[in-house]
Amino acid sequence: MTRMKRIAMSAAAVAAVAAAIPAGASPSTRPSGTQSTTCNDGTLSWTPTTIAPPNHSAVPFAVSYRETNPSTGKTDGDNDKLSLAINSISDNQGSGQGSGNTEADWGVTKPSSSMVAEDQTATVTGWVRAERAGSAGSRVYSIVVTCTDTGGEPMTTPAPGLTLPIGNEGQQKTVTITVPHDRRGH
Repeated sequence: MTRMKRIAMSAAAVAAVAAAIPAGASPSTRPSGTQSTTCNDGTLSWTPTTIAPPNHSAVPFAVSYRETNPSTGKTDGDNDKLSLAINSISDNQGSGQGSGNTEADWGVTKPSSSMVAEDQTATVTGWVRAERAGSAGSRVYSIVVTCTDTGGEPMTTPAPGLTLPIGNEGQQKTVTITVPHDRRGH
């Protein structure tokens, strides 16, 4: 079940998002929304969820993973390491007639993975382009991530290029960012 939730981002995460914006990006695009869902023993959150208007500018995004017990709101105290990695980014439209046909429609800020102590928040950042094909409806960017807890069961869905000790619990999730076709969100 996905639910809307306001999250706080650290100054380092905000700086990383700002650094992810390519040169020439337009400040007139209004990213909005934050969403979260469960992942392993924690919460996976991302922002923004919607980008408007579709003015072809590059807009930063951030995805964060924090281990929390839903009952207590605290970590489980087993001193795990948490990691979050971006596996892939895609969209439902691609480039072509009416989409702005710009060079790249998304990018990942390096590094594309983060590993932290369990009482911290793992954050990865990147950017997506505020554009859509004129006649094709809303563009939906799908960002596949793997959130990993170094305790628990063996990891079954490791992120490419991420090396972790045996005995990891990893779970892939897809988060989405929408560039709506019109102001009604259609």
